[in-house]
Amino acid sequence: MGSARVGGRAFARPLLGSVETLARRSVSRVARSWRAALAGALAVSTASTLLCSCTTSLGPSVTAAPVLKVVTGAYPIAEAVSLIGGSKVSVDDVVPAGDDPLTYKPGPSQRDAIEAAGLLIAVGGGFIPATDTSPAGQGPSLTMLSALGTSDPYFWLDPALMNKAVTAIAKAMDGADPRAAPLFNENSVSLSAEVSSLDGDFTRVLSACPGKLLIGPDQAFSSMATEFGLKAKVVSPDPDQAQIEALVSAVHQSGPAAIYSEPWVTDAGVVAVATVAHVRLHSLDTIVDPPPGGWPAGATYFALMEQDLGTLSSALGCNNNEQ
Repeated sequence: MGSARVGGRAFARPLLGSVETLARRSVSRVARSWRAALAGALAVSTASTLLCSCTTSLGPSVTAAPVLKVVTGAYPIAEAVSLIGGSKVSVDDVVPAGDDPLTYKPGPSQRDAIEAAGLLIAVGGGFIPATDTSPAGQGPSLTMLSALGTSDPYFWLDPALMNKAVTAIAKAMDGADPRAAPLFNENSVSLSAEVSSLDGDFTRVLSACPGKLLIGPDQAFSSMATEFGLKAKVVSPDPDQAQIEALVSAVHQSGPAAIYSEPWVTDAGVVAVATVAHVRLHSLDTIVDPPPGGWPAGATYFALMEQDLGTLSSALGCNNNEQ
């Protein structure tokens, strides 16, 4: 069986288990919240799953293919690799859970894993030093920013970019392990359908929001905000009175606004703005890797994205009640 190690934890996935997992997750997500708005998303995922279920054989090459060892430093990439690869992939997120991936320096065991990788997937731009500055031994590598043609290292927070990432990751896996390509391609189609469903969730929910302003401690959500017609502003860690007053004025003029903190980033600036504006401070997860204290049991990229969406919906006053 293939396996995934994320933040020091390993789990196994059966061959083609990703298709079943996507179907179950889509059903539970629709039942849990936004049921009326997301009904179309369920239909898309179900249709995709039924199409994949019609495959009777992936051919002897898949059975004979070796397990591809993939190393990365970002949880969304690791989850995508695991879902695409099924039992034919072993993925290692070398950043331990709770450590800041933007500053973490790999130890000997992590460096050994990187050197032994059949495929190294880095974000690029030095974003995650553990993988961005560590070339794979003799195996191929993929740099996401180059593959996607973007400068946004938080590309997974924008479902449209994440969908492109799924295609790029599957292509790199095909090149690193051609015999398993039929499996990778089939599962990537199902995963892409699920990401498209997530994109639809964000579009439907955020389009119903009277508030359009996001204020955060960095630019992590800026691309996502632009994609969905929102306006993102960044407050410095130690804002002066003029910056605080300008942002508070923007909040009062915009209607409902989302002022939020993030894991590993100092929240002094956003706390100051929220306090003066008399607005609740929310928390958004950048989903790079598990933060200190970890995530709830069973957390996935999709569940965490939906959690962020729910936070934004509440903060921005979105109207997503069932009709």
